[in-house]
Amino acid sequence: MEMDSSLSEAFLAVAGVVGILVGFFVSFAVSAVLDRQPKQLPFLPSHAEALEGEHDAATRFFAAVHDMTMAIVEAWNAVHARTQIDGSVESTVHRGLLVAACEGVEAEAAALTAQLAGYVELDQRVGLAAAAVRALWTVTPDREPDGESSVEFTFRHHASRVPALEEALRQLITSVDSLSLPVVDVRHARVAIERIDGPDRLLLERLLGSGAEGEEVDAADQVNQWILGTRIASDLQRVHHALAAIRSQAAHHLHRIEGADAVTTAWGTRQPAGPPAFQASVLLDEAIVDLERAIGQVTSMLHGCADASRTLRRWALDPEVEEPDEDYIETAVVAYRSAFPESTLDLHPAPAKERPFLVAAVAVSFGLLTFLGLVALFG
Repeated sequence: MEMDSSLSEAFLAVAGVVGILVGFFVSFAVSAVLDRQPKQLPFLPSHAEALEGEHDAATRFFAAVHDMTMAIVEAWNAVHARTQIDGSVESTVHRGLLVAACEGVEAEAAALTAQLAGYVELDQRVGLAAAAVRALWTVTPDREPDGESSVEFTFRHHASRVPALEEALRQLITSVDSLSLPVVDVRHARVAIERIDGPDRLLLERLLGSGAEGEEVDAADQVNQWILGTRIASDLQRVHHALAAIRSQAAHHLHRIEGADAVTTAWGTRQPAGPPAFQASVLLDEAIVDLERAIGQVTSMLHGCADASRTLRRWALDPEVEEPDEDYIETAVVAYRSAFPESTLDLHPAPAKERPFLVAAVAVSFGLLTFLGLVALFG
């Protein structure tokens, strides 16, 4: 028996070593495959000078975000996809173009925010309505719920706070009439290929080349991705839809809330749905949250791109510290994806950062499978 135990321990040790070796060699194989893959990211200038349609703060903002990203992408490609060029993104990037693009993002983000000032005011009104509806009730259990035994919950309705909710909702539902809430849509504009200067058009054709397996590339579609990839119009329309939903539901929910009992109790293993008036408050709160999120989608995009532009400009102009290439490309591409969530350009946020995790995951998986396979066959 002792000999069998010793043999089993020896076998497991050998199987473990074999699993580690397999994982080690697999990691080399995966690294070799990744090394053969092209690291070049798609690079396309915005060609905003060839724009047909209204050239307003919105189109200038999105063009600047695109050009800011492409300044980093061009430097990334020079360092990581053209092996004859040494250096880093920071030492290779065209600082003049990058700084100009970053300043454009900041200036046009401010101009676009001013154009959408009504949504900022609306957001403040939404905050007041949210606070008012959440102040209507206090829910307390008689003891801490454990998810198994039944607990008594007490729902206390604060009737004195209903007038504040009514006023907050009145201010909110009249916003359509009292505030300027334009739906900005840059997709009516287009970059006209025929308006691009001859040398720049030739460069564009060379940059685009052909698609996978020699497929034709739609140059007009690709060069307009900074327009087609935007979602600001649908995000702003979502704000209007959410506001309309509140307007249609507010009176009904208020009627139920006003008829609430001062105190109601209910039992459950976790917090129950509560009395009808409480449920009406929950539904109203959910509608307000939808409106909050819709507004936040637009404001967070504008603030995020402006923050990225300030970060990239600060890095590029700081002679003391050289930031890692991965930080540059990640910051730029995250801003790009925020501004152009529907773009078809295949930009990766941080290719070099993702690689170690991919290699490690594949290596560990193969090593573990090898170990388990040996144990199953010979253990």
